[in-house]
Amino acid sequence: SLHWDQASRWGIDWLGRLAAYAPAVAGNQIWMADATSGPTDPDAIQKAALSLFCQRLGNEVLTISIGSTKGFRDMTSERPPDRVVLAGKEAGWPAISQWAFSFRSETDLRVQDTFLAGGLSKEGEPTPTRTLSSEPLTAARQIIDML
Repeated sequence: SLHWDQASRWGIDWLGRLAAYAPAVAGNQIWMADATSGPTDPDAIQKAALSLFCQRLGNEVLTISIGSTKGFRDMTSERPPDRVVLAGKEAGWPAISQWAFSFRSETDLRVQDTFLAGGLSKEGEPTPTRTLSSEPLTAARQIIDML
């Protein structure tokens, strides 16, 4: 609906503004693979909250669209991520699996956690990742505990 569209965009904008006040740190680097369908996806605001909480807990967060399937080697050559999280599910299994394959092929790293993907799998097979809590603050703490 139009109301959800405007409210979601407003909420994501404000979460982004709050992130600007997160402490600047040289802590762990978390990559978030954005598998939402855009700012009106209900998972998008949850992903933005997870990103903010991870930053507030002293981590650097880099959000990457799963539409980006090249250039990982260059991005990880100086500093590979300490944790890789897949956030969302609406982009669909083919796009998510292509991104994960490209990421793994170029970097030899794996996606370690999924957030709001609900055990997303192909043909009923469980994902080889850990599924985080659907509550952003709890999920952020789970990520930090694994670093």
